[in-house]
Amino acid sequence: MKIFGHINDSSTGESMPYVNIAREGTSIGTTTNNSGFFTLEGDNLEANWEFTISHIGYTSLKRRASNMQGNSIYMSPSSTAINEVVIRGNKYDPKKTTSWLEGLTAGWNLGGNENNTEPVNTIGGDPLVQPTEYPNPTYPQSRKQKKTNPLVWIGLGVGVLAILVTVIIVSKNNR
Repeated sequence: MKIFGHINDSSTGESMPYVNIAREGTSIGTTTNNSGFFTLEGDNLEANWEFTISHIGYTSLKRRASNMQGNSIYMSPSSTAINEVVIRGNKYDPKKTTSWLEGLTAGWNLGGNENNTEPVNTIGGDPLVQPTEYPNPTYPQSRKQKKTNPLVWIGLGVGVLAILVTVIIVSKNNR
């Protein structure tokens, strides 16, 4: 038996590429080509089999194999509202870390209260990240290294440059 057809968007009438056509619970299926056409052929296909036609952003359809023989199938766009997503963070303190890996680990702390016991990021009430998985690391005093702010280095460079320019100008005027 051979199943073939064409998939269109019901609101625009345009052909729909990459639509999935599959028999649930099996590995039997296909996808539409760039022009929205599909073909599925095999000796074991039966006319009474039901196939699910699905595409992201569209309402899924179910059709019997016998009803797909050369027909155009129209899919309706659908939308799904999601709950609000709240993302909070803590200020990154480079003085508390000694390596890039520790900085990355500290960055995993996505918010919550001081002891990381309050879930912060949720969708529909389900925590996305369990705060206890990535606790805010604390390090012994001996491992802390003093880091210099990059602006200090820039300031020193500008100061040295100013001194060199002054010395050159003064030495040329004294000749």
